Amino acid sequence: MKKIYLATFVFMFLLVSFWVTAEETRNNPVAVSPGSETEVVTVWQNCPTFSWSAVDQAASYQLAIFESPDGKIAPYENMVIMATPVVSKQIAGPALSWTLPSGEKLKTGSQYAWYVQALDANGNALGSWSSGRIFQVEQEVRFAGVAEKLESILKSYGVKDDTITNVLDDMKSEVQEVVVNNTPGISGVKGTENSSNTFYGYYAGASTTGTQNAFFGAYAGNDNTTGYYNTFLGDRAGQYNTSGVENTFVGMYAGRNNDDAHYNTFVGTGAGYTNANGTRNSFFGYRAGYYTTGSYNTFLGYYAGRNNTASYNTFLGDSAGYSNTSAECNTFLGYYAGRLNTTGNHNTFLGYDAGHLNTTGYNNTIIGDSAGDTNSTGYNNTALGTSAGYTNSTGTGNIFLGYNAGYYETGSNKLYIENSNSASPLIYGEFNNNIVTVNGKLGVGTSTPDYPMELETTGENAAFVTTRTDGAKNFMSATDSYAQFGAASNHPVRIMVNSTWKMMVNTDGSLSMYNGASCTTGGVWTDASSRALKENIENLSTGEAMETLTKLNPVKYNYKVDKTDKHVGFIAEDVPDLVAASDRKGLSPMDVTAVLTKVVQELQKENQEQKNLNQEYRKIISELQERITKLEKN
Repeated sequence: MKKIYLATFVFMFLLVSFWVTAEETRNNPVAVSPGSETEVVTVWQNCPTFSWSAVDQAASYQLAIFESPDGKIAPYENMVIMATPVVSKQIAGPALSWTLPSGEKLKTGSQYAWYVQALDANGNALGSWSSGRIFQVEQEVRFAGVAEKLESILKSYGVKDDTITNVLDDMKSEVQEVVVNNTPGISGVKGTENSSNTFYGYYAGASTTGTQNAFFGAYAGNDNTTGYYNTFLGDRAGQYNTSGVENTFVGMYAGRNNDDAHYNTFVGTGAGYTNANGTRNSFFGYRAGYYTTGSYNTFLGYYAGRNNTASYNTFLGDSAGYSNTSAECNTFLGYYAGRLNTTGNHNTFLGYDAGHLNTTGYNNTIIGDSAGDTNSTGYNNTALGTSAGYTNSTGTGNIFLGYNAGYYETGSNKLYIENSNSASPLIYGEFNNNIVTVNGKLGVGTSTPDYPMELETTGENAAFVTTRTDGAKNFMSATDSYAQFGAASNHPVRIMVNSTWKMMVNTDGSLSMYNGASCTTGGVWTDASSRALKENIENLSTGEAMETLTKLNPVKYNYKVDKTDKHVGFIAEDVPDLVAASDRKGLSPMDVTAVLTKVVQELQKENQEQKNLNQEYRKIISELQERITKLEKN
């Protein structure tokens, strides 16, 4: 048991020690050029350029240069005890190189050792000093026309002038003493140049059997064997390329792990660093596409597409597509555009911070400064305009068009067309419910509508038509002389009130009222008079009828709107209560007719009674006349 505890303790101790060592190493920059860690390298200039590897968290770097007369190199801690730095300089990040100014040039013939350390934002050391590099300064030489040829080649590849200058300076540091025509001490260039390949730099193209390659820089194209038509420029650029062809890598560590991949262009320190087999990629910028293993990608910008492992992506902008891993067919353009996208496919983000929080959302089109700012997992969304759809993080199937359109909307399947963050946009819609709302005036044929919906035309009928494919076709229209509405098909037309029809024009031209009244095609009006429509039915008394008739005052008149139209009738305000309307503004002919009918009936009854009485009188008179006649005869 004790052995198990002891073994466990030892394992944990080694694990912690390894972690601490790895963490410290991660924060330690590597001194790259000039010089070597094992031997004195001659530098043919008094103001060389010093370069080193990057540390992710570094805000600046501290550079220290010591004279080393004995040609030996020691750790910084020992060197600083033995001597005082001749140069001590703090260089702000993210710079990874620094050229000694002419006022501080080094002495010809002297040997120097130099070291570099990473510092945080407060000027505190992030890790240890790097291992030292030692070099000797000699008189600067001109390298026999090679510089001019190299400059021409680099320009043909579109390399900038300041980059070309740095390359030529690095080449000068590779000049060494060689033997020419059995005469030692002649200065030449450390490299190879022939009709097939051009190599300059320590171990540049050391294993090459391929042709038409140009490698410049220490270990540039070091492992290249059969690869051809490649151009590698920079310390360890394309170092592990073996059979890859037609690649262009410019920058320290650019395309370092490229193996057999073809047709790639990587420009920038660490650009395409991990790419081994991906083809047809174009990366421009510091560590652009640093971990990329996919193909057909284009990344432009600082850290653009840094973690990408997929294909068919285009990222342009500082950190654009920074976190993208396996997602394909994305286009991100703008500072931080799509920065956190990991597996979301088929997205298009254009603008500062556009879709920068999207992680797994797919099929999104987001265009505008901070458009779709919080979208993370939402998909099938379209946001066009600054801050359009800003708050929507998980919604799907939305369309936001305009400045701040749908700013606070968090749902799905919504349409916003607006130039503000209003919850009542000019146009609102719900795709899942087939709803569209216009919060304003809709003009057709007019740009200045006066009503919520207005149709305006000139020289033709203005018509608004609704058609049901299995039924009636309805229209409203206006001509130069009248307005009309109705059915354009052979169907009756109903006039509705409170969703209930009140009057209907039939296809034969007759009218039907909901209460049973009607008007025939010939114009004969029939009132609704069914017992089913009435209640509190009582017989009209003769007295009421006679009294009402007596009080009716017939008059002659004309209506004010037409003085020539003469009529006879009654004044609604003056008629008896029995036939008066509740508002005393009109009269019902049926009411007056009922009164007249009752009076006539009573007169008819009285007339019949009078006839019967007259008949009795005639009978009596006739009998009397017969008696008188008989008496006269006797």
